[in-house]
Amino acid sequence: MEKKIKKFLEFNGRNILFLNVDGTFWVAIKPICDALGVEYTRIFKNIKADKTLNQLLANQPMVGADLRVRNMVALPEKYVYGWLFSINSDSDALQTYKLKCYDLLYDYFQGAVTKRSNELTEKTWAVRQAQTIREKLKSENEDYKQLCELEGKVLKHCRNLKQIDKELVDSQLSLFMN
Repeated sequence: MEKKIKKFLEFNGRNILFLNVDGTFWVAIKPICDALGVEYTRIFKNIKADKTLNQLLANQPMVGADLRVRNMVALPEKYVYGWLFSINSDSDALQTYKLKCYDLLYDYFQGAVTKRSNELTEKTWAVRQAQTIREKLKSENEDYKQLCELEGKVLKHCRNLKQIDKELVDSQLSLFMN
């Protein structure tokens, strides 16, 4: 089991260190609480009461504020950010962090709502413009009418070929099924 202690991040003028254990990055809870100005004991009790986070807690040898290595309660990094967002406190540092979280969540999910809506609006406009031009060309241009008829025939032949291929495959398979 390979363990390494490295600098994790600097937050509110404090170094938050992590421990890499076989590719999982463990982050100590107490230094984060100290950096955010929230009471560690209350936060630890809340984590212990949380059915999800409780099962993820582990004691890991970490570097404390006094630069001594001691066992500290830690969470895997991938759960730390969600845990931080769930903390209730009037701490200014925590409120600043939460605002950043809200911004990040909005930016991430905006693609699922706003960007999709904008893309659909643009697509609808382009389809309508294309239909308008197609109708204009159809009524004014004999060559265009002929092109549309040929494209219709090509699509019909493609459907027919697909059906013929399906029938051939089915008949070939029936030879092996008996």
